Amino acid sequence: LSPALQRAPCVELDAHVETLPAAAAYLALGADTLDALGRAARGKGNIMYPLIDAVRAYATLGEMTAVLKEVFGEFKEPVNIF
Repeated sequence: LSPALQRAPCVELDAHVETLPAAAAYLALGADTLDALGRAARGKGNIMYPLIDAVRAYATLGEMTAVLKEVFGEFKEPVNIF
């Protein structure tokens, strides 16, 4: 099968899932938990509880990482050349 044919059912399903009330609720809950994670990361509190809430709301690892990178940045190891 061509890649376009393989992807066609997924695109159709994605379009349908977003119309379901439960899916919309999960998407909203995920956004709320990601906002809470960002607020906790900017504060001085424990970020583990907002992380767990985001996981329970089916936020992806990439979504959670993006929020934390926005707050803390990304570590780049210095390169030492002798």
